[in-house]
Amino acid sequence: TANRQSMHTDSIWNQWLFQLIGKKIFDWFELLSHSKYKFQILHLLPNRFNSINNELKISFDKSFELYGKSKQFVPNKSSQLKKATEIIIDRTGLSEQDFIATEAIIEYINRETGKTFSISSFIHPKLVLKHKLNSLGAYAFDLENLEEFFVDEIFKANHQPSQNFSLIKYFYDRDKYLNNKEYTDKLKSLPFIYAKGKKMRSPHQLMFPGIKDLESEVEDEILNSLPKIHKEVNQQIENNIEIKLWLEKLGVKESEQILE
Repeated sequence: TANRQSMHTDSIWNQWLFQLIGKKIFDWFELLSHSKYKFQILHLLPNRFNSINNELKISFDKSFELYGKSKQFVPNKSSQLKKATEIIIDRTGLSEQDFIATEAIIEYINRETGKTFSISSFIHPKLVLKHKLNSLGAYAFDLENLEEFFVDEIFKANHQPSQNFSLIKYFYDRDKYLNNKEYTDKLKSLPFIYAKGKKMRSPHQLMFPGIKDLESEVEDEILNSLPKIHKEVNQQIENNIEIKLWLEKLGVKESEQILE
């Protein structure tokens, strides 16, 4: 009955059992992390109860958090086992690319979080349901983090205009693959393109450099009000019509559009 179940929550013995269950889950995970199922173990990770009244659920949650953060069962990129709190989940995919130094990403994350992540902190790409580790203290590096990262001095010191087209193409390929309106809309305001003066700007803040000089001072003043894509970057864009058309859809303007 309901009353009988309620009485059981006050049992010290039952509370200890629920605490033990929270611990044994991660003892089990440590064993499975050495097996052929190591990349599927998060299918078995339960959710917290998040109860404030039931003592049994509270006992489980406390134990779940303690051992979930202290046990080493998460494989990194080299298949070394780490604690969840030692793990970075890179949802941007940029740590896998050679046009951005992985060390720059780590330096930025460490500064923002006050932690001491390293190259060995990145999670193994084959691990399924990575997002479930967020509740155990893993750090997620996501598209939302890039808006501040791309305008940070750490990024600019490690990414040159000569590399910027590779970054642009990366987002072009990813946008084409995902075919997701929400993702596309986020790119419109993401500062991933070098402008003149080596400043990172978003597509809707930029225009393509004009092909010829303008005679009208009024026109010149209007056009100078909007930053132009860095010359070195634009040269590569002009050689790839598909990417140029894609950037136009994201908001980069031609000089003729501004003067209309």
